[in-house]
Amino acid sequence: MEVNKLRFFTSRQLPQWDAVDIKQILHSAIETAIVALNGKSECVASSFHGDDFTIFGDESWLSHAVYNLVENALRVSDDQESPSVKVQVDVIQQDNHLDIRVQDNGPGVVQGDERKIFKPFYTTEPGATGLGLANVRQIVEIHGGMILASNVPTGGAVFTLRFPRKGRSAAA
Repeated sequence: MEVNKLRFFTSRQLPQWDAVDIKQILHSAIETAIVALNGKSECVASSFHGDDFTIFGDESWLSHAVYNLVENALRVSDDQESPSVKVQVDVIQQDNHLDIRVQDNGPGVVQGDERKIFKPFYTTEPGATGLGLANVRQIVEIHGGMILASNVPTGGAVFTLRFPRKGRSAAA
């Protein structure tokens, strides 16, 4: 998987803008991550709040970003006695944005590293490239969104991807 992260990081391919169903992307990312990590599907819960989960973006890039977050969450939660990953999507109509939250019960983000973890090549894991979260940040920002990381009071981390619901022009 690290090769794919490096390949994406160095890619100069332009995004292919289209209407994308985030719900479908999440279901696929969850299934793929579970299979890739020989994980247990019962430790992943997903919920969707709202009625339209469509944003304008590049399906392949968005799939890559969401998969990376889910895979990270499964990997860091795997060391826990009762691994738990929650994926939640909220469509916030009044603010016209869509939030994707991926929460785990792993060790959380080291205090002070909440921004550093999105920089290329920054990692705290032996053998990792430090490109996964950098790629996610790049994808989200290209889509006009933002990413936040924080710790959960009960343990673990939560990553929030916020995407605008207003469509981009095909020329963007």
